[in-house]
Amino acid sequence: MRAYFIENRDVSSSDVLLQVAHEADIDTDAFEEVRTSNQEHFEQQVFAEYNEALSSGITGVPAVVIDNKFLISGAVEVEQYQKALAHYREIRDKENND
Repeated sequence: MRAYFIENRDVSSSDVLLQVAHEADIDTDAFEEVRTSNQEHFEQQVFAEYNEALSSGITGVPAVVIDNKFLISGAVEVEQYQKALAHYREIRDKENND
């Protein structure tokens, strides 16, 4: 995640993935073998998770779902998380008191 979000590296590039694996002290030969031998499976899994996210209303990352009721999608300020949690607590407390 650091390579993508902080260093703005192209993690869709095989070369970049190998560099990141190396930097994380992962055996790059084993990493590359697993990546290439399972590429079709990984692609199917990524597309399935992508479609699931879209059908759930997720349009950005990170995405946080609170109690399967509230969605915060995309990068937001801490204050927005605080407001969302406070709002959720109010609703939950009201439901528990009814």
